[in-house]
Amino acid sequence: MLSVLAGRAALADVREPDRPLRIAVAPGAASPLAPVDPEWVRGLRETADALSNAGHSVTEAVFPYPSNPIPLLARWFAGTETDAALLDRRRLEPRIRTHARWGRVLARAARDPRPVDAFRAATTAFFERFDVLVTPSLAQPGIPAIDWHRESWFANMRANIRYAPFASPWNLLGWPAASVPAGWHAAARVPLGVQLVAPPRPDGAGEALLLSLAAQLERLRPWPRVAPGRDR
Repeated sequence: MLSVLAGRAALADVREPDRPLRIAVAPGAASPLAPVDPEWVRGLRETADALSNAGHSVTEAVFPYPSNPIPLLARWFAGTETDAALLDRRRLEPRIRTHARWGRVLARAARDPRPVDAFRAATTAFFERFDVLVTPSLAQPGIPAIDWHRESWFANMRANIRYAPFASPWNLLGWPAASVPAGWHAAARVPLGVQLVAPPRPDGAGEALLLSLAAQLERLRPWPRVAPGRDR
């Protein structure tokens, strides 16, 4: 499916890596607002052990996440405002109207390219030493499936920021990333996952590398196709 969407037929030919990769494993939190559940760290370390045993050079590292979350949040808010401008604001949920309002307040910060350029430079320098970065996919188990539209904007923000901080940096940069299963959460009884990240390449080699490593992990640590206790 990715090969069709990207218009790159070669992405459909997924083969495991033909050489040892330099892999950075970063268990640290992406934000001080989102501490990482030890079970997600366990899934990451077990994945790292499998990659190391497969012959890759695996190093635990500290990734240079942005210390100031405002530019990232500003773009999140601004994206909602961009969508809201095309709609009837009176029909939007209160939490969405508030999110869009913050997009207008932080419009200047959202347009400032300097924080993103600085983060891109730091990330590019980090990847001079590594081919792939591996992080937890989430910091906490997913939020409960409740009627979040009935909750306040602040409650929605707090819930979202605390459990899913690891994907947003790559959305900000537009770099390829993939989530791969990494076991089972012993307490919450939900799947664990790790996020694989690689630098972008004009020919799609970054995506191909991630698919290649994901295929190897699928063989080394096969995951169940159905939820425990289900026949199909």
